Amino acid sequence: MRFNIFRNETNNFYFSVPTNEAIEKAEKAVALLCRNQCAKSYPAMREPAEQLEMELKNMKETGTAFHFLILREAARLSHEERYPVMANSKWACSLIAFLLNITDVDPFNTFNSGRYALGKPSFEIFVASPVFDKLRGRLMKKFGKVEADDSAYKCMNFMESKRCERIGEVAMATGQTPVAFGNDIYISVLQTISEEIVSHSLEIKDRDEEEYLNLVKFASEIKEITECDFDTLVRIYAYNMGTFTEPKCLENLKAPNFFVLREELVSALLSCGMSYSDAEYLAHKGVWHNMGNRPMREKDAELMKKYNVPQEIRDNFSTILHLQPAYGCLNRIELLCMEEWYKINYPEEYEKTYDESGSMPL
Repeated sequence: MRFNIFRNETNNFYFSVPTNEAIEKAEKAVALLCRNQCAKSYPAMREPAEQLEMELKNMKETGTAFHFLILREAARLSHEERYPVMANSKWACSLIAFLLNITDVDPFNTFNSGRYALGKPSFEIFVASPVFDKLRGRLMKKFGKVEADDSAYKCMNFMESKRCERIGEVAMATGQTPVAFGNDIYISVLQTISEEIVSHSLEIKDRDEEEYLNLVKFASEIKEITECDFDTLVRIYAYNMGTFTEPKCLENLKAPNFFVLREELVSALLSCGMSYSDAEYLAHKGVWHNMGNRPMREKDAELMKKYNVPQEIRDNFSTILHLQPAYGCLNRIELLCMEEWYKINYPEEYEKTYDESGSMPL
């Protein structure tokens, strides 16, 4: 039988599992593409090549080579149509995804955002509606002759993104694509974040005045920023989207071992000699126990004690209820920067595209 892909009533895509021979061919194709691009992107670095080999081995063990090829084709279609994509889930910070041009997230350039968590990843990506409608045809054209088993299917989550669609519409209206962002764009994004916080604070004003006042103060601090780089922008965004036991204050971001990204906490725990699996567990699920699960909190405390984690890290850990992962921030920030770039440089085209639907959640 030949390769087939279909979309169900919930808009999930299912593709028939290729034969072992076809999977091996896909693994070789991904490996060749990535190794060639890795040599070009990191000519004087050893770590990327080592990371790539680990990811390629993991890809082979989990049988996900075809997933990456499908994502690559979806991203290529999106870019040809002038729409961005928004990658989601851990694979978005993988070196493979970057080298295949599925995402712009360079794991060796931004927060070392990935040490990519190995194991079988889930695959989720947001695309513009016009791309979504053309996706099956494109994938069938590309992979339709591949030998596959029509009795076994695997799922990939492709979701429609209004933000991706609108950015593409402005790109087509202007004939321009953002090439670089600077302080003016980052400050503009911060203003948008500040406005969103104020809007949210008004929703809770009547039922929680103390939280309302804390949010207004935090929004005011963000609004007063005049200088910002990309890393700072991502940390502020992650801080705003995260959940903590203490009121949010920008001064906290200057403190050592104050974590706002999941990867920051993982990195700190790894520096104490903790295993990656334990560090990932604490940064992802362990922080939830700070909501009140005392038995699990005590178990987590024992785990940190086992690795002699410094008290300062433990104290900061106890104030965290949820941390945003880098993959949950980087692509969204990139899209927000694109929107602000068009708003500043092509205000008429931007307003014409956006005035019908208004603003969207961060």
